[in-house]
Amino acid sequence: PGDCPNTAVEEGNPPAVTDNGNYIVDVSFKSNIKDVNAAAKALKETVGVVDHGLFVDMTHQVIVATKEGKCRVAGKGGEDCWWK
Repeated sequence: PGDCPNTAVEEGNPPAVTDNGNYIVDVSFKSNIKDVNAAAKALKETVGVVDHGLFVDMTHQVIVATKEGKCRVAGKGGEDCWWK
């Protein structure tokens, strides 16, 4: 909705579907999510949404792949979060 288009469909790809027949929606935001906990809660409470990929309070480290094919590690044992 608005700020978060389904990037897979916009790029001309067919929607991804799970083995249970659920659609996987890939979204891209123009700005950072201000309240990740509230966003996760709102998604879980949305009728028809099975789950989301916001790993709130579930990890201490994240590995991010760049467009250049490199990996960056942020969090415990890695660098500070650069996307804040």
